[in-house]
Amino acid sequence: TELGFSPSPLAGALVTSRTNIIGLLVSHSRGGSRGTAVNEFTKKAVERDYLVLLAVADMDEEKEKQAVDYFIKYKVDGVVVYADYVEGKSKHFEKLVWAGIPCVVFKRYNQLYENIVVSADKALQELTEQLKIYEHWEVGIVTTNMRYSDGSASIRLSRIRDFKEKLEKVGIPLPDDNIIQVEHNEIE
Repeated sequence: TELGFSPSPLAGALVTSRTNIIGLLVSHSRGGSRGTAVNEFTKKAVERDYLVLLAVADMDEEKEKQAVDYFIKYKVDGVVVYADYVEGKSKHFEKLVWAGIPCVVFKRYNQLYENIVVSADKALQELTEQLKIYEHWEVGIVTTNMRYSDGSASIRLSRIRDFKEKLEKVGIPLPDDNIIQVEHNEIE
């Protein structure tokens, strides 16, 4: 303005109860598509006059819980969670619901908040059908860690089992020797 005054967004938040901050929680930032998704999300938020409070949890449930607490503390207007599925380890997102903060979660499921679910089962079925149609009888999988650091099975393990079953139903073997597990740093 003429007097060099510009209103404080924090003061405005006291009046409007809106901070124009969106929380974004990602399970990790490695991998091209995830980084691209975060970048595009941030660009779109800025275009709409939102600031993004980014939390990277490094596949650590305690870091996710800490991020949820920060999102509540900073009274974000909403939260987007883009985190890998860990069965039974999503309850901490319910705190956002109880705090009245809208929450959209990709790749995890809970009836209390909005969910966007991509059917891995349908994708695996379609892939199996294509392999049979094109007579690809020798199949292999290269994957990253199938277990988390605490020893619990990652979703990759159950997806590989499901895929193996679907392949066997159509006569395509998937021997254990054809499933290769590599560490993240080997593929970056």
